[in-house]
Amino acid sequence: MKPSLLDLKPSFYLAYLLGLLSLIGCCIVLILAIALWMKTITILVMVLVSGFYIARDALVIFPASWRAVYLDKDQKIMLRSFAEHCSFSVCNNS
Repeated sequence: MKPSLLDLKPSFYLAYLLGLLSLIGCCIVLILAIALWMKTITILVMVLVSGFYIARDALVIFPASWRAVYLDKDQKIMLRSFAEHCSFSVCNNS
């Protein structure tokens, strides 16, 4: 089997989608009947988490972001990021 390579590029569409979903979640939290400090903490956590995932997965700017996914000759899935290489084996029935 020939090795296959899937090079991952930044996705602004995914970044906009994640940002929009985070904004919708923040709006839902705002209309809940809970204390203001709970709303503030919840919205802060949602914004920070969505910002992290947008930067890591959608814009691929962190060192831990996946840069490429490829299948080598021994049918192992290899994940390549800026800092490390990971390998996984593919089951025979998949």
